[in-house]
Amino acid sequence: MSRPPSPAARRPGLTRSLLLLRHLEPPWWVLLALATVALVLSAGGTAPPWPARSGSLTAVLAVAGALALGRWRAHRPSVWSVGLQRGALLALLLCAALFLGLMSRFGFTIPATGETGVKGFVCTPEARLIYPQTCPDDDLDALRSAEYEATRIWQPWSVDLVRLALLLSWALAWCAACVLATGLARPGFQALVRRAPSTASEGRPYVFVSYAHADLAQLLPVLDQLDAAGQALWFDKGLEGATDWDTSLALQVQNCQALLLFLSPASVASPWVQREVRYADDLGKPVFAVRIGDVALSPALALRLGRNQVIEGSAEEIAERFLQRFQPTTRAG
Repeated sequence: MSRPPSPAARRPGLTRSLLLLRHLEPPWWVLLALATVALVLSAGGTAPPWPARSGSLTAVLAVAGALALGRWRAHRPSVWSVGLQRGALLALLLCAALFLGLMSRFGFTIPATGETGVKGFVCTPEARLIYPQTCPDDDLDALRSAEYEATRIWQPWSVDLVRLALLLSWALAWCAACVLATGLARPGFQALVRRAPSTASEGRPYVFVSYAHADLAQLLPVLDQLDAAGQALWFDKGLEGATDWDTSLALQVQNCQALLLFLSPASVASPWVQREVRYADDLGKPVFAVRIGDVALSPALALRLGRNQVIEGSAEEIAERFLQRFQPTTRAG
């Protein structure tokens, strides 16, 4: 008997959008925070005066950069070490201090418009004749007399170099901020469990999900795709507070229709995963494997799985291929 589509499955466009929002890496609130900080700093005058609308541009690029970093982290989680986070924090502090120092030394505000201008550090020959004592450290009186045209007092190339230094220090500070935010925003296991689909209710045919806890963030998009398609799932989220873990887990494997294994270095090394797969295979349950990391199968797993049952691809492709291969038995009752 075919599975009835869930309400979400009847609205594939809405479901896809909700899943995308739910599994953004880093989370949507981190992206919103990055964009908001960039816009607030710009509104307060703490942003490079060149190019124009640098605050809005920074907000867009920060969000895009954080999303790219989140995708990279999902595919190469081992890269995100404590050392990388510390390096990002140090780079953020140094670049922010450099930017603020440059703004304090070379920035000025045009009274009539409120816009921020940039001074140079080498005066023009004309300015040296007019302000021999103060050039290049001219005050607002000199700027006022020059109608706030910085290049009438300082060499244009020196003004451009200051602008470039401001832009570079600002950009590097934001790159470090994106790395830091992406790394620190990684949710813990309990937060990931709360985001996961509900486990199958008692009496409903289901697929047992075998995985390592360290991989849950990578599993969620696949589990959500299967849940949206109407496939009932069970994993150890349903054993929260269980007093007899071994017995409860064994009963869940006995009663499942199939076992879906997520292969990764962590799951291959997990004794719990090995027991679940071995028990399901001994009971004659179909065992399907999804590869989510660069991993070599142990001889025991290779023997039990078989080459044709390993599925790879995006979350949508994995869910589709699994549902094509898995032929559930008729629903109970």
